[in-house]
Amino acid sequence: MWNLACGRPLSENNIYYLACKAFQTENLDRSNLEEKHLSWTKFGKEVLIGHNFTFWEWFQSMLTLTQHHMQDLWKNGYVLGFVSKAKVESLLRQQPPGTFLLRFSDSKLGGVSISYLKLGKRNF
Repeated sequence: MWNLACGRPLSENNIYYLACKAFQTENLDRSNLEEKHLSWTKFGKEVLIGHNFTFWEWFQSMLTLTQHHMQDLWKNGYVLGFVSKAKVESLLRQQPPGTFLLRFSDSKLGGVSISYLKLGKRNF
């Protein structure tokens, strides 16, 4: 679905992040991810902890955002996409000042978070 709508498939890391978000945990066992079953209630009816929207509403908002406003950026690999803030911080620590990353917001429907390294200071 994502590839067809947005022009580039989700990475394995994106899929892992989505699974963690859907199951509302930070550490799923990657080795048996395909064996996990997500109930319809958890997928589309229960709101995510700390939010007022469901996993499906959040995912659909990111699909719509990408398809209608960021498709070229996504296709060209300029959007990291579904990734945790902690992972972004880790990735940025290895980069020179001025580097920035785009990821989908965890807390805003259809939102993008921009994390960057300021000259001489790290801002995440």
